[in-house]
Amino acid sequence: SPQEFASSAMKRIADLCFNCKQCELECPANVNVSQMMIEAKAANVAEHGLDRAHWLLSRAYSFGAIGCALSWFVNWGLNNARVRWLLERTVGIHRQRKLPLFARKPLLDSVPRELTAFPEELAKNKPVVYFVDHFANYHDPELGRAFLAILAHNGIRVHVPEDQTVSGMAMISAGDLSAARKVAEQNVRELSELAREGVPIICTEPAAALCLKHEYPRLLDHPDVQVVADQVVEATDFLAGLLAKDQLRTDFGPLKLTASYHTPCHLKALHRGSPVLKLLERIPELEVFSVEKGCSGMAGAFGLTRENFETSLRIGHELIEHMRTADVTIGLTECSSCKMQMEQGSTTPTLHPIKLLAMSYGLMPEIQTRLQKATKKLVVT
Repeated sequence: SPQEFASSAMKRIADLCFNCKQCELECPANVNVSQMMIEAKAANVAEHGLDRAHWLLSRAYSFGAIGCALSWFVNWGLNNARVRWLLERTVGIHRQRKLPLFARKPLLDSVPRELTAFPEELAKNKPVVYFVDHFANYHDPELGRAFLAILAHNGIRVHVPEDQTVSGMAMISAGDLSAARKVAEQNVRELSELAREGVPIICTEPAAALCLKHEYPRLLDHPDVQVVADQVVEATDFLAGLLAKDQLRTDFGPLKLTASYHTPCHLKALHRGSPVLKLLERIPELEVFSVEKGCSGMAGAFGLTRENFETSLRIGHELIEHMRTADVTIGLTECSSCKMQMEQGSTTPTLHPIKLLAMSYGLMPEIQTRLQKATKKLVVT
């Protein structure tokens, strides 16, 4: 009943679910457990509201522009033990959790006008759409630039909608479905016209791809929501598809590196594999070891909070321990949350594979500086 769904007993169960989607892959009866948990959280949020930590974390994008504008000050605070103690007491983010720094300028504020302007002559040269999401926009615009550089290197026309917003996956996972619907409606409006023309919508963040593709149709009653969902593809899957059709340039330069690759749960939920491995094996001298250590345990906002920090570390213990002891140059993963967990107990930097591809193409030699060992204890590389 609705009352049982909103009960404290159900909340205790639902709070243990962080929407990793692995039960959908493992359950022999095909029961959508994650959707049941989302509905239970939504019932509780409707009855009692969100706690302060989850309300703020699920709306982190609202403060992204301010964080970038004041990055010199905010980043100092994120790496300061006293400020982090205060942040834990007031916001609920654990003081020992490594956090991402803010970029000086959001990616969407620095994309050239010719990429944000609505594309003309679709029939002659159909573009692809880049859906940026929160992390690449406010914390790692270098990832977005790397992906745009790869597309340009391969002669692929790209459109970056300037009025896109975050995917809303953090809100959905927290059970705040009314807030998630607002951002979903904005994104569907922004993406639907090109989606109707069969234009691929590409995400460098697996959680964003999963959200647009699988969560939006359940969240919205909108005539274009399925049209948008059908065009969504994760970035490495898109590039691997081009490679399989001999439509991707393979002029990769050698990278004498060793890397441990972790497959994010949301990527497994999308296509039950790691398409990026087909791309990485084309880079000369690069050694990639696929790490099968289960879920990272980070799960977005789940692993950030004071009450879930220790649980998050226990879930991701094997992966964290591997990154702490493995004799590799770098870690690799597509998921920004997994990156944070992989760097939690290690000085080894973890990169998005897209950056490595761009570096191998010779497009962004500055990425070489990202291979250095981490020296800061409270922030990720």
